[in-house]
Amino acid sequence: MNRASIHLKDPRALYTTICDIAVTSSGATMAWVGLRDKDLIVPVAWSESARRYVEGLEIRVPEAGGEQGGGPTALAFVRGAPYICNDYLADDCTKPWRAHADAFGVKSAAAFPIFRRGQAVGALNLYFDQAGAFDDEQVALIEQMVEDLCFALENLDREEGRICAERLAQERQLQLSSIVETALDAIITVNARFEVVVFNRAAAQMFGVAPEDAIGQPLDRFVPVEYRAGHHQRMVGFAAKGEVSRFMGRPRELQGQRANGEVFPMEASISRSGEGDGLLMTVTARDVTQLRQAERAQLASAAAEAANSAKTQFLSQISHELRTPLNAVLGFAQLMRADTRDPLAPRHQAQIDLVLQAGEHLRTLIDEMLDVSRIESGRMAIDARDFDLCALLRSVLSISQPQASRYKVRLEEAFSPACRFQLHTDPDRLRQVLLNLVSNAIKYNRPGGWVRLELVRDEAFIHILVRDNGLGMTEQQKAQLFQPFNRLGRENTGVEGTGIGLVLVQQLVTLMGGDLAVDSEPDRGTCVRVALPATDIRPPGYPPGQRPTGAPASSSHVAHPVGTVLYIEDNPTNATIVEQVLTRWPEIRLVVAPDGASGLERARDLQPDVILLDMQLPDMAGLDVLRRLKADPATRNLVVIALSASAVTEDVATAREVGAVDYWTKPIDFERFLEGMRKVLPS
Repeated sequence: MNRASIHLKDPRALYTTICDIAVTSSGATMAWVGLRDKDLIVPVAWSESARRYVEGLEIRVPEAGGEQGGGPTALAFVRGAPYICNDYLADDCTKPWRAHADAFGVKSAAAFPIFRRGQAVGALNLYFDQAGAFDDEQVALIEQMVEDLCFALENLDREEGRICAERLAQERQLQLSSIVETALDAIITVNARFEVVVFNRAAAQMFGVAPEDAIGQPLDRFVPVEYRAGHHQRMVGFAAKGEVSRFMGRPRELQGQRANGEVFPMEASISRSGEGDGLLMTVTARDVTQLRQAERAQLASAAAEAANSAKTQFLSQISHELRTPLNAVLGFAQLMRADTRDPLAPRHQAQIDLVLQAGEHLRTLIDEMLDVSRIESGRMAIDARDFDLCALLRSVLSISQPQASRYKVRLEEAFSPACRFQLHTDPDRLRQVLLNLVSNAIKYNRPGGWVRLELVRDEAFIHILVRDNGLGMTEQQKAQLFQPFNRLGRENTGVEGTGIGLVLVQQLVTLMGGDLAVDSEPDRGTCVRVALPATDIRPPGYPPGQRPTGAPASSSHVAHPVGTVLYIEDNPTNATIVEQVLTRWPEIRLVVAPDGASGLERARDLQPDVILLDMQLPDMAGLDVLRRLKADPATRNLVVIALSASAVTEDVATAREVGAVDYWTKPIDFERFLEGMRKVLPS
């Protein structure tokens, strides 16, 4: 049996072999092995002589804890001990099978339990044709045979377990190899001598070295020369300590070196397994070149944004500080020019005109610098809405007419008088763009020249053309056209200008989703084309008496305004200018409050027709005054107009949101100021 257990690897073959040996060595007439299958013991192997005996044989296992109805096989299985039956025909437990056994000449029988993995799984059954065949020696011999069988089964189980474990290990190794090979991070394993034993595909791509060339190489090969000593020292320390060190056990930024010598930043962590010569250390590394570049770009962007914000804030503050004294300069200059009771001499009148021109030039410079700064910092908002484009073009020509008359340039309207194209964009910003372009066309023209506004529409765009027959530009000048503060060599011609107007125009057109193109020839003139996305429909007719956006208002006012105006202003100069402007309307009463608290009190007491509110007061912000006015039932319905030296878009929008009906900026333009006051005062 021992020899069979060495060579046979199949349990059923072992069962058949023990049956044959039992018959041969013990003189038994039949032998068979049955294994438990649910509540039955089923024959699975037999000697040739027992083939017919086991056909249809059914042996039921007694219920747990009982032996009732069990034959020798079942009792040996349940008891876990041999059951010897030396007189088969007389034994009480054989009664159900006596007739079947007698047909095969059975006189004695025995059943020996078979154990596997520590529990009974079946039984070996032997039959003799004579009674009393099982003496002690015979039983001991058969027990030894069964013990050898059980030992062989245990060996098979151990071998099966080993094979299964090896198969699982191989599968895990294949899975691990697949994971390592397909990992996005570089994975490098080194042995106790710091030689590479694993070098995955990501590592090959990161370092530019084929895996077969990396295996067996020292890890230091992939570290720049200047860092190798320190890196090697840390690796030695990590290998010796047997624990995760502070530096090497978590991701840390290191420097790697590719095969071409390029040094790059990487994050790496290391783990270990095994001890002594079997020590393995695995490095997981990631190229963070793009990440660091993105971080630097983000920091640069944040720094640029902060710088832009600081610049805008600085320019806004400077704008306010410049507008306040400029309001006095332009305000008193306008008062002197408009004084009919004590008129200026012609020579002084010309000088005042120069002061006003210079002041307007300075105001334009302040406004344009602030607008450019807003656009660059992303704080310029576009308020898109539908409006009548042709009406806006006519208003641009109307506003530009005084300048054209001064330069002796003719303005022409080259589109149909019935034209009423609808456009959806910001009309205020478009008017700003066109006023700038028309102003340039007038200034850089010649006496007797012309400036023409044209309108062309195609399927996708409306093209507004500002064409003139003025000085024109060379190719070199056109190449420098949108450089800030570059006046293209005309700064010494006596023509006023800032050099940033066209820069602002280009940025505004882009912000509105349009395109700007310039065509020019020296001494033949210039054509600037503004292309904006078209709107498919034309505007409906306006209700009677309603003006389209951008159309100039009628100036036919017969009666002078009347009423009370409260001006909340701490600057006496600004208050004096407004007081002097309003003296032309004798039935207007002006009351000045020097701070917010007194302004709130006077508003409740006077119930003025209009409140002019400065936005920077000594005791509180103008917005706080406005909020209190709108929160008080006694003043919430009063007309409030913000009048401030701050032209910041956010300030304008916030004031209107809080409740101001309009927002006017200083320096005050008398004509626009008076026109605005006419609209809000009773007549």
